[in-house]
Parts: sequence; structure tokens; C-alpha cells
Amino acid sequence: MNDNYVPSELEYCVLSVIWRIQPCTAYQVRRAFQTSLTASWRASTGSIYPLLRSLVANGLVTQTAIPGDRRGSKALEMSAAGIRSLKSWLQDPALWIAEPVADPIRTRSYALPMLQPRETRHLIKRWKAATEDSLREIGQRLDEYRAQGNLVEERAHRGTQLQLTARVSWLEELLDDL
Repeated sequence: MNDNYVPSELEYCVLSVIWRIQPCTAYQVRRAFQTSLTASWRASTGSIYPLLRSLVANGLVTQTAIPGDRRGSKALEMSAAGIRSLKSWLQDPALWIAEPVADPIRTRSYALPMLQPRETRHLIKRWKAATEDSLREIGQRLDEYRAQGNLVEERAHRGTQLQLTARVSWLEELLDDL
């Protein structure tokens, strides 16, 4: 175990997933990322499995063989050091976590003046429709989480719903300005 090891943001996200669903398998962790609504958290198999090995090697996660599992799957659980590290990350006073989140639509909007007004209107309408599709999917997930009594997921996805609702309002403003 490396006492100087500081996990990355993605590794902390993985620790958070493990903490929520433990004991779990690496496959379950990977599925949690595959089903994420947030593109930046859709980590690939090629990044999740090495990351899990690193978390185990650094003593933040333990793994034990699952009796009778023919594939050799291992149960992952948080170690005491992993729990301490996750709590430290959660309570980190870093101000950057309150900054605006990356938004590819907002980033692309800077180049809108290069288009003709008709093209701009069409593109913004497409962005708005795609965002509304995402809002519908989030609404369905919120309904599922409420039915399951899963308050943690419900609260997190409600934040996402509010962000996308604000984006739709902003896109409507852009359309009104054309």
C-alpha cells in the first residue's frame, strides 16, 4: 500500500460507486458507468479494470473470491483506508467543484456566428430537442428511483434535471434572439 497515493477524480467516483453497491463485482462497477447519463463518466472497460486494480493495490478496496463463481469474479468492498479517503474527498473544500460544469453545447455556441441565421436556428433547435430527450430519460429514471425509494440517486439526478432545464431555457433565449 502506498500512503502517498492520491486517487484521481475518476477513481474517487469509482470508490463512491463501490461504497454505494458493495459488495460488488468489477462488472457491476463497469455497468454503473456504462449506464451513466453523464458522458464524461462513461468510462470504458479499458479504463475501469486497470483503475480497480490500482485501487486494490493501493489498499483502498479489498477483493475476495466469490465462492462457486466459475468466472473467477471477485467481490469488491471498501477498506477502512478507502472509506477514510472517500470521506476526505467528499469533504474537500476545493472551490473548483462549484465552478460551471463542462457543457459542449455552450462551448460550441461561441462559433455560432460563423453560420447563416437559418443554419443557426436549425442547429439550436436540434440541440434543444436533444436536451429535451435527455430530460425525458432523466424523468423516467427519477420515477424509477422514487418507486425504489432510492433517495441518493433521486437527489443526484434531480440536480442533473435542473441543469438541463436551465439549458433548455437558455437555448430558447438564443432562438428568441435570432
